[in-house]
Amino acid sequence: MFANVEVRKVSPVDYKLFQVADLICTLDHIKAKLDIGQFSNSEKEFFSSPALFKKNFWRKINQQRL
Repeated sequence: MFANVEVRKVSPVDYKLFQVADLICTLDHIKAKLDIGQFSNSEKEFFSSPALFKKNFWRKINQQRL
């Protein structure tokens, strides 16, 4: 199925940066879904409401943008 798989070793410092990048991309994707009205039921359950997602997650991450 995957003929050309490339495996790389990541140092613990780099791994933390990958996790942070993944978190930011995921929150950005959820915000984009929220903007077009496709906030899923599981996202509503996890974040409690779109307003709480914006207040507790999106606003804090968005303040850190350059």
